[in-house]
Amino acid sequence: MPNVGSPIKGAIHDYSTVERAQIRLTGFAISSSVLTDTHKTALDQKIVPILKAGGSVSIAGLASRSGGTDFNSKLSTDRAYATYDYLKAATKGVVRARVGEAVYGQGESVAAASGVADGTEDAFYRAVEVSAWTKITPPPLAKPSANAAPAMIRRVVYARAGNPSVEEKGFELQGSKWADLADAIMDHKLPVQKKYAMVPKDWVLIEIHETSYNNREPYGNVTLVTDVTEHDYIWGPKTPQVLYTHKSLYMFNGKRLEDRSMWKKRTWHVDPPRFVPRDKLVPITKKME
Repeated sequence: MPNVGSPIKGAIHDYSTVERAQIRLTGFAISSSVLTDTHKTALDQKIVPILKAGGSVSIAGLASRSGGTDFNSKLSTDRAYATYDYLKAATKGVVRARVGEAVYGQGESVAAASGVADGTEDAFYRAVEVSAWTKITPPPLAKPSANAAPAMIRRVVYARAGNPSVEEKGFELQGSKWADLADAIMDHKLPVQKKYAMVPKDWVLIEIHETSYNNREPYGNVTLVTDVTEHDYIWGPKTPQVLYTHKSLYMFNGKRLEDRSMWKKRTWHVDPPRFVPRDKLVPITKKME
């Protein structure tokens, strides 16, 4: 089931000054050096233009404290070089950065110096620091203060609910059949399920992905209908609009219906994605807090 990084989104913390651009790409997947789309977009917007203009860059990989010291050292180096390789491809040229000096891994040392306890998993330190300026010599990395990690808060990232109902075909059920049907309904009634994740306190809801299922099961001349709705909630830095997607599926005894043209045989019905103004979602976001 999803979490705040499912799909893994990553986050950006901007420490840029007039002299240089400096960003921290946080929220790498655990034990992974793969850049997310969020990371790539930030690099494209903040770092690539400086390099294309002849500037230089420094890159330092980081790791949280949940793994072994040697493992985290290699992982942080892999993250730094993954970023370096992406910048080389994006600029279609040579990136001015001294390998081993301006591209390196710091392991879990930054997390440790910030007071993070050994064994702690923290997305803020699953990260890469990137700094670029217009000079041809790579800039020194300005270290964020020890309390740079944002305050975290618990948010809903997944919710699931199901509602059974009954459709009759022209006659009343009597006696034991009612009891059988009541048992069937109780068997299919789904409690509300929610999953939570810790996210930075200043993050807001940026994406809502809704999935609907409709299952029909016949009991004689009666059909038990179960509607299930799932929501994935993605949190991140504030955006003016919220992305909303929806897909749905009809099923018969758990199998997809194939006699409805709108479902195009064994496929989901997927609505076009929509961007909803943030002020229209205030009631929803309040429920997610």
